[in-house]
Amino acid sequence: GNTSVRLSAPSILIADKSNTTAFSIQPVNINRKHGGNLKVDIDLGWATLSSVSGLERDRQILAFDSDLTPAANSQSTATINIKMFTQDVFLTSNLDGPFSFIAGGSYYRESDHISLRSFGGLLVPSLTPPLRAGLEIDVRNRAFALFGEASYNLTDKLKLTGGLRYSEEKPGFIGRSMNVATGVFGAPIDTAPVKYSKLTPRAVLQYRFSPDLNAYASFSRGFKSGVFNPLALQLAPAAPETVDAYEIGIKGSSGRLISFSAAGYYYDYKDLQFQAFGQASLFPILRNAASASIHGLEGNMTVMPVERLRLNFGLAYMRGKYDNFKFAQVYRP
Repeated sequence: GNTSVRLSAPSILIADKSNTTAFSIQPVNINRKHGGNLKVDIDLGWATLSSVSGLERDRQILAFDSDLTPAANSQSTATINIKMFTQDVFLTSNLDGPFSFIAGGSYYRESDHISLRSFGGLLVPSLTPPLRAGLEIDVRNRAFALFGEASYNLTDKLKLTGGLRYSEEKPGFIGRSMNVATGVFGAPIDTAPVKYSKLTPRAVLQYRFSPDLNAYASFSRGFKSGVFNPLALQLAPAAPETVDAYEIGIKGSSGRLISFSAAGYYYDYKDLQFQAFGQASLFPILRNAASASIHGLEGNMTVMPVERLRLNFGLAYMRGKYDNFKFAQVYRP
């Protein structure tokens, strides 16, 4: 029921039941993807050196009705071409003692071209609504990371794991907006060079009650780079997002018959990236919520009463909230 068209046309038809729509165009989403990867392993005896290279090309064609009504108020078409390359190199130990490790690095490169046209501005249905906006956008992103993790068996039953990851990312875009009256694109808008980096830790303590039953407690910090919003030609990026994740759990099995796991977790977000519609824009704006948190419980069990029959059971509870979100948008249908 939340659509700006209702402000000017209160009686417009709105889809208010599940699995129903009131669009003015037929939505289209066509994806074509192709790519491949190459993995090379070298056995060094005490460790294995691995290399994984990946290449992907994507093409997506979209048509969508943004106003969600039969009125030709806001609808768009887009063609998106994406090129991605990844390279990972890591060293995994093959040691027999209480110490083991993995270390390596990764590189990621992406370049996209987005061609978008927006039509509408009418409060009635139309098969040929006028052009409202045109955008040509080139998106670029470069990222690399170095990581290392080591485990040590403190006793026969207690194992400690610790790791560090350094992440660095350089996003950006160049965009050109069309003068609808002339059909000519204006001067390009280019984002200033920007770099985001973060050192993040991980720690896990694991206790083995028996070969078939263990419990663990873990802490890890996640990092999401600052990001631009190219569709809105938003030059100010959203700030980086971080999350501190705490988890305790237990895993076990009873031979082939039963296996189970249960966990409780708490996620503490800072500067959660958030997308919302602007008052004077066809496209969403990207901003940061101040803080948010999620906590929950989940459990899973697998039972195999006979050799060819497997029964899976699961139960989860999750609760999330914004702890502090100044100037948050509130919709009033």
